[in-house]
Amino acid sequence: MGEDPYDPFDRPVGVPIADAMDRFMRHLKSAPVDTLTGLRTSWEEIVGPRLYGVSRPVSLTSGVLLVSCDDSAWAAQLKWMEQTICTAVRDRFPGVEIQGIRVRQRHQ
Repeated sequence: MGEDPYDPFDRPVGVPIADAMDRFMRHLKSAPVDTLTGLRTSWEEIVGPRLYGVSRPVSLTSGVLLVSCDDSAWAAQLKWMEQTICTAVRDRFPGVEIQGIRVRQRHQ
């Protein structure tokens, strides 16, 4: 018995979730999901062990990386390292556009 080309249960419905998420992220002018996951995974190598423990990348939208951190002293350190962070991100993720960072202090 062959497949019925008109049977809706024999064909996949919709699109893979990763494709849908990437389309949604592009709509928001955000980096692809894989890039954000990669940033989080590589964060320690990008900023070093001390800043890794007190900060994390949150989003990359319209070329601006939003970073969350524990307090204002660490926020100042992250801003001081802005160009180093941007260069490291570009080196690890070719094709990703990043012009700067914005640091947000976590509410405690």
